[in-house]
Amino acid sequence: MSATLIIGASGNIGGHVTRHYLGSRPTETVRLISSREAGCAALASEFPAAEIVEANLYELESLLPAVTGVERIFMNVPDMLDERRATPNLIRALAQTGTTPHILRFCAYPPHKAFSDLTPLTQASGIGAAKHYIAKEALLESQLKVTLLNAPCWFMTNLLWLSGEAIRRQQCLNIPHPHSTPWISPNDIGEAGARLLAKTSQDLETEYIITGPEVFDFASVAALMSSIFDLQIRYDADPEIFRRYFGDMTDMMVEYFEHSKADYGLIEATDTLAMLLGRAPETLAAWLKTNTANFLG
Repeated sequence: MSATLIIGASGNIGGHVTRHYLGSRPTETVRLISSREAGCAALASEFPAAEIVEANLYELESLLPAVTGVERIFMNVPDMLDERRATPNLIRALAQTGTTPHILRFCAYPPHKAFSDLTPLTQASGIGAAKHYIAKEALLESQLKVTLLNAPCWFMTNLLWLSGEAIRRQQCLNIPHPHSTPWISPNDIGEAGARLLAKTSQDLETEYIITGPEVFDFASVAALMSSIFDLQIRYDADPEIFRRYFGDMTDMMVEYFEHSKADYGLIEATDTLAMLLGRAPETLAAWLKTNTANFLG
């Protein structure tokens, strides 16, 4: 019986992919990995039907039992993971075990650009858009069967962890990154990823560029919040407000935001996500209504 490996199931996107995939294919062997014993225990608790393996993308030997016998792989990794080590290790593990799965890799790189187009600081950091290009290039050069699920836009859930406290305490959407972008629901990404993961290789394209259905800047997001929350929410890009909540991380994050704006520019909305889902994607307004208590609680 074939097995599907999901790398990143303990994360936001990978978790949604896992839930949708297990829900649609309950009899299939689904293998999940974590590099920590506690992480494995958490995955076993949340996904009791899955097979759990302790494996570390930095440790080649630990990956061998994780990839053996798999027919398809979904892969997403934490933002700060070193892609110059992680993805090549996966490729080496597949070669050593003679496993040739179809890999569905989640990415978030600006379309129609290349690694060399990024700002020098982004290139040197290896994170942000650079991280995704490093993974993309390594996978495409491997000659493995690869599909890239690329979402070069902001996740709706970013609003909660970046500015939830400022909204609760100061009625202020505070993200020091004046910028316009499409907004996408991670749950929609997960459902699209699960649908692609279930397809045969012959039915898959090399790349799918997905976004949410609408483009908003942060001032417009604040106005939408004001209407939905029945509160006056203002947008303020002042990094000193941000510093109250993120402390020593502030300067690094503000610098990251600045380079991210240059790297991504204005990303336009596509209709690819609706095509993959077979329905209209979730709007930001609908997501905000569902999550009102999380912002104001």
